[in-house]
Amino acid sequence: MNDFWSWLSEPLNLTAVATGVLAVLAAVALIANVFLTAATWRATKLQTEELRLFEAQLQLAREQAAAASALAKPEIRANVTKKPDRFVVGEVVWSHGTSPAYEIEVWVKLADGRLLLGRPRYMAPADRRLEFVAGEAAASNFKCPFPTFSSTKPPLGEYWLGVTWRGADGAFWGYSARIIEEHAGVDNDGRPVTFGQHSLPGPGPVTPDAG
Repeated sequence: MNDFWSWLSEPLNLTAVATGVLAVLAAVALIANVFLTAATWRATKLQTEELRLFEAQLQLAREQAAAASALAKPEIRANVTKKPDRFVVGEVVWSHGTSPAYEIEVWVKLADGRLLLGRPRYMAPADRRLEFVAGEAAASNFKCPFPTFSSTKPPLGEYWLGVTWRGADGAFWGYSARIIEEHAGVDNDGRPVTFGQHSLPGPGPVTPDAG
């Protein structure tokens, strides 16, 4: 033992031993860093995969919510069936959706300049068809959500129909249409024909003002 300490007391031998110890410690530190780096990489990869999985689940939830909203959205259409002198009679027809339609209003602008309003108010999918009567008493240019209805009148042989409603979530929907009534005319060959009633989008803007 004394010989070892005597040998170690030599400066060159002590330096060699210290260098060897430092080399061993450096190797241990290197190995530890390798394992630590590998563990960090695995943890980062796992977190990245979990994040991707979460994002995919979130996107799926968004798509499902959008599909459910589209499925529930009420879609209705209206048409006029009779036009007596002082009012018009028509029906609202259910078109699509699993959720009821609320606050339904049917606006009619006639060629003589009169603005009429019918309020069926509420319609469930099971109703399928609902009659309405539109008159002048409730109609107001200031409350009409279709600006063109208030400022202009249709040409002869035409009337305008605008419908608005709300969904169960309060969303506001609507559309307007130009109804071209049956009329006589000539075809491309110059022969007299009768053109049946048909509708076109508008007058613009086609969608109503939510106010």
